[in-house]
Amino acid sequence: DAADCQAMGRGQHSVADAADCQAIGRVLPAPVLTPAATAAPIQTPSQQTDQQLEQARRRNLAAQRAEQRACTAQEAVAEVSPVANGSGTGHASVSAGQSANLPTSVPHAATDAAAEVPPAAKGGGKGHEPAPVLAGQSIDLSTSVLHAATDAAAEGEAGAGNQVPAGFESMCASCGLSPSERSACLQWLQMAGIRDVDNLSRLGPVRDGFNFFLREQVECGRMQKAPFCSMKDAISRQLEDRLNIGSSCRIFLSHTCKTTALSLAIQCMVSEVLPGASFWKMEDIPAGSGSAGNPRFNQQIMWSLDWCTTLLGVCDKTCAQSHPEWGCPSEWKKAFDLGKKVLILFINGELDEAKEGSAVLQDVARNVQLFPIPGGDGSSSQIKMIRGILRSDIIPQIR
Repeated sequence: DAADCQAMGRGQHSVADAADCQAIGRVLPAPVLTPAATAAPIQTPSQQTDQQLEQARRRNLAAQRAEQRACTAQEAVAEVSPVANGSGTGHASVSAGQSANLPTSVPHAATDAAAEVPPAAKGGGKGHEPAPVLAGQSIDLSTSVLHAATDAAAEGEAGAGNQVPAGFESMCASCGLSPSERSACLQWLQMAGIRDVDNLSRLGPVRDGFNFFLREQVECGRMQKAPFCSMKDAISRQLEDRLNIGSSCRIFLSHTCKTTALSLAIQCMVSEVLPGASFWKMEDIPAGSGSAGNPRFNQQIMWSLDWCTTLLGVCDKTCAQSHPEWGCPSEWKKAFDLGKKVLILFINGELDEAKEGSAVLQDVARNVQLFPIPGGDGSSSQIKMIRGILRSDIIPQIR
């Protein structure tokens, strides 16, 4: 009161502390807290905005943790297998059943990680309660994490030397594959070493194995029947389109008796690239031709020359003794006179000897560029060299 303040030499409205009260022999009364004093401070709009930003930051952190947990879950089910690239390193491959069960574990990991929202940083002894994670939000998060995990797995495979096959993404989009189905098919194709989806139509054993894998996925309930049918139809269309390649090519295969086996091997090599191409050769002349009203061999030769679009000949030294009118050199000249595309392969080192005994061959060689191939006894090295020559220089010229 005023007397106490006067005793301490202070003004009337001074506030006494514990030391002042002790000096005058009194006890400092406890302060009375009003309801207004105990209420939480009113937050300004700027403070509310900071609180929302903090909650958003916590949600982003939870999403990152969920993504990391999803990747960890996928790596846990991966089986390490060696890469056949000579580097001695390995890459992770997931079997069909594991990759199909992966999407079930990933959403659980994502939901658990999303539920672990970190508390706010403590400041001034106060904090905020973590924002609740709604069911819809956890589902969306699981879906996004699943896509991220699948993409991360694909990138990891590519980095380890096992790339995503060309045309795979377009096939998945056209067939309507789900992320789990996409992951399972990708793992199978990478395990089989397929670098291009188009190779499924080229490699019969791989194509049949892939179709068996798809049927197995449907039976186990890991793949819906509609995507399975769509993918099988897509592969069938690819196979049908491939078989039609070269369907407009009609090839007259001309050779001597000595090069019969080599000519048949050349036909197989051409068919590998042009499976739709048609061939005619003297082995196709049926027995009994020329009797009972059937056309003679020379008539069939002329009809086949008119029918063909390209003549593919094989020249060896025995062409020097060929028939002057119906032998191989004569067939080549007739095709040239008819305006056909004439492609002649000669065994290296035997052309000069063949030209010495055949004036028709000399005439053909003056007008048509002949191409050399290695000679030999049909060894694998000879066939490989001939295949390379056919694919690079001869087959692109076939009409």
